[in-house]
Order: sequence, then structure tokens, then C-alpha cells
Amino acid sequence: MSAVGLTVTLGIAAGAAGAAAALAARAVFSPRSGIFGPVTFRGSRAAPPRVALTFDDGPDPDATPRILDVLERMEAPAAFFVIGQYAGRHPALLRRMHEAGHELGNHSFHHARFGAFRRRRYWIEEIARTQRAVADAADWTPRLFRPPMGLKNPHVVRAARAQGLTVVTWTRRAFDGVPTTATRILARLEGRTRAGDIVALHDGIDPNGARRPAATVEALGPLIERLRRRGLEIVPLAALIEASPVRPQPET
Repeated sequence: MSAVGLTVTLGIAAGAAGAAAALAARAVFSPRSGIFGPVTFRGSRAAPPRVALTFDDGPDPDATPRILDVLERMEAPAAFFVIGQYAGRHPALLRRMHEAGHELGNHSFHHARFGAFRRRRYWIEEIARTQRAVADAADWTPRLFRPPMGLKNPHVVRAARAQGLTVVTWTRRAFDGVPTTATRILARLEGRTRAGDIVALHDGIDPNGARRPAATVEALGPLIERLRRRGLEIVPLAALIEASPVRPQPET
């Protein structure tokens, strides 16, 4: 092979490798990617214009009650994707969520930062343990699952589907899983949120996190007001995506 031919061949190979790496990164990191299996990141955009609020990483004994207070005052429904080990520690908060009409979703048991590198057996157990923790606290078994940090691999998606769960990510996020302010949260969400959007916020702190959810609590009331002022109705997540949020525990 000539030097020119070798250069062209190496260039093609490098380009193909780069494209494959980009595709793999999108599959793992993009909340909209369904490469590994079906993922719901948006609901219906049909009239009337509706959006859903979701919260991750709780329940937290400080922030979650304050967020529930705001939602009650504003008469706004939400979905809470709970960490299983936290659900076991704070079952009363899950009961309060359920009794207030909010949806309970599965956000894994440990919220491991490197869970995207784990295999199917690990994810089967992570999801199943959280299913049991939520069922023990609220007598309902979630049907919605959000991977920690939204990171996906074939094993986590298949493990969720094998247990009858719909994988849900988001359309808009507040980036409040890291230190931020209420002003920044509102700037990211109030003007950009559109009909059909699933909005991701946080009511808790993942086991490796170091932030405080005060900014989310402060931003929530004004966010709901401003979304409604723009004509967006806040509805349960399951209604927006036309899915079943929970299934009753079998009678014994």
C-alpha cells in the first residue's frame, strides 16, 4: 500500500472510531437516546399544553417536606424518583407523597456514580430492592424508573424492562444536583420549558453529593407560578406520558 493509501486508510479508521465513540457517548449520556432500548424523555405536546415536574435523589428529611409543602400550597402534582436506601430510612415521607397524590418512581437503591459500568445482575437487584422499599412504605410498586444521573447502558435498560418499568429521563433539567441558586434554576426553566416537557429537579442529595437543596425549595413556588402564567398546566407525569405510574400490591 502506498503512503497516500495508508494515510487515507488510517484517516477512515480514525473517523470511524471517533464516530463510534461519539455514538456510544450519546447512548450513555443523552437523556433522549433510545439506542439501548425505549426511553421516555417527553410527553404529549397536544393541547392543552401540559408539563410534569419530577424530583430525584430523595426523600430528604429536610428538603422533601418543604417541597411537599410548596406543592400542596400550589396544588401541583409531581413525581418523586426515590433512592431505595433513603426510602427505607424515611418511609413516612413516602407515605406523605403517596397520600398527597404524588407519584413514586424508582431511582435505584444506592445511586452508584459508576453504575453505568455495572452489568444486568447488579441492576436487577438495585431496582428490585427499591421496588420493595417503596412498596413496604407506601403499599404501591412503581412502574417508572429513572437511572441515576440519567446514565444508561444495555443492562440497566433491560433490567428495568424485565421488571415491568418504563425508563423515564427528562426534557429539561434545573441542574440543581450541584450547588446553584434559585435565580439560576428559574433562568434555566421558566422561559425554556415547553408543552410536553418533563422537568427534572432534586429534592434530595445523592450519597456522594455535597450540595444543599435550599435553592430548589426557594425556586419551586415562583417556577410553578411562571409556568402557569405562560399557559402551561402542571399534570402528573404518568398522565403526560400516558403510562401507568404504579400497580397495586397483590392481595394476600
